[in-house]
Amino acid sequence: MCVDFHVIITLLFFLGFRFLFILLGPKGKAKSYHEIGRSIATLMSDEVFHDIAYKAKDRQDLIAGIDEFLDEVIVLPPGEWDPAIRIEPPKSIPSSDKR
Repeated sequence: MCVDFHVIITLLFFLGFRFLFILLGPKGKAKSYHEIGRSIATLMSDEVFHDIAYKAKDRQDLIAGIDEFLDEVIVLPPGEWDPAIRIEPPKSIPSSDKR
């Protein structure tokens, strides 16, 4: 499939997209690519990271935002997990200003 990259960028601009994530890799790794996509979606759904991403001036700002997100999150594996195991909620949730 041959698609003009300029057409895609122009379309995304007019639709109001701010971010475009492109993942390139060899064939046969679809499950890994799916998990990477889920990770990016999780990052962008977090209110604090979303604000950091919008205000980022360069790559280092995005990396710092990802590091901050990972410091505060508990990640559950995508497969089966025992629902009898309970993860206790934090005793206090910091305000978005502190995060």
